[in-house]
Amino acid sequence: MNNKLIERYIWLIQTFLKAGARGMDLQEIQSRWESRWGETYTRRSFCNHRDHIREIFGIHIDCRRSDNIYLIDYDAYADDNSPLKWAIENLSRRNLAELAKEGLKGRIAFEDIPGGKNFLLQLVDAMENNLCIRIVYRKYSSSESNAYTVRPYAVKEYAKRWYLVAYCEEKGDIRVYALDRLRNIEFTERVFRLPAGFDVDELFSDCFGIYLPDKGSERQRVIFKVTPQEAPYLDDLPLHWSQKRIGTAEDGRLIYRIDVHLNHRLLMEFLSRGRAIEVCEPLEFRQMISEEITKTKTLYE
Repeated sequence: MNNKLIERYIWLIQTFLKAGARGMDLQEIQSRWESRWGETYTRRSFCNHRDHIREIFGIHIDCRRSDNIYLIDYDAYADDNSPLKWAIENLSRRNLAELAKEGLKGRIAFEDIPGGKNFLLQLVDAMENNLCIRIVYRKYSSSESNAYTVRPYAVKEYAKRWYLVAYCEEKGDIRVYALDRLRNIEFTERVFRLPAGFDVDELFSDCFGIYLPDKGSERQRVIFKVTPQEAPYLDDLPLHWSQKRIGTAEDGRLIYRIDVHLNHRLLMEFLSRGRAIEVCEPLEFRQMISEEITKTKTLYE
């Protein structure tokens, strides 16, 4: 089976997931197919594709006989090991090349990502059409949910979680929302204009992790020493795109630098490396790490 056909099967699954419980009749399916692929889509072709999708992915496109509506029943795949969950994760990560490697089934493993993946396709749909949406969101630090009207600019994956980057009309600024904290999404009919030249990678270029800097804050140069054993790992997977090796200390440790906005997530990243990394500058950041180590130590005394 060629990659072109796999891509079309994936597109078909994606289209049904976007339709959700509403489903689609044959005429809408044909219209969407012809609009996307520029070719006639017969009932026979659709039936063949339904069969192949069931055989390859284990996903059933059901037909509701009362009104001849086709749909994928998401609740039927609620199990964590369901084929639909597997498909969503791979669609979300755009691993089309891996999907084509049917001969490696059972030999390619992906890390699990917490809840919220079922919102991904809806968000992508809203982004494609530049539609404002209403979201219901609950922070980890709160027991209550809040509703916001947002303009979905981008989605971003970080540390095994998906995030929505959006302009919040109530806050008057760009905010970041973890998808696993979303409780609901509703489409509006309002269209927004994406800021000229917007690029999500550029937005986070001076940040560490998923946290946007406070207004008026400036990035700082962080200088740190690394053991020779740890250095190859940092060379292969830098802490930040700005990372550079700038020298060698007298004790043989390698000296690096990064230029970022400081935040708690960066502090925790350095702590996670233990004795393999020592922060030298800025002094106030070094002191924050020292204080955190002291607090942690008291827990074990």
